[in-house]
Amino acid sequence: MRHLGDLDWVWQFGLYPIDETHTRLVSRSRVCAHTAGTRLLTLAIEPAGFVMTRRMLLGITQRAERLLRQADRHRLGPRVSDGDHVTDLQAVQ
Repeated sequence: MRHLGDLDWVWQFGLYPIDETHTRLVSRSRVCAHTAGTRLLTLAIEPAGFVMTRRMLLGITQRAERLLRQADRHRLGPRVSDGDHVTDLQAVQ
């Protein structure tokens, strides 16, 4: 827990396996405001924090999935695409 003046704040990230190939990334936060002013400030910035956190999690997801695709391509070797189908080069040679 982080104490910032009149505000106690915890921000947690968790990875939760769904099955053998899928994992859920979850962000949780808890804010405890000790004065009326910090409560109002927290309420005012909460919508922007939601948007920021959602975009951040989507960006992390996109980068992780891109790295997975790159690893799969490296593991599978060169591939050929005709626009509709992707074929391993080893299979057509």
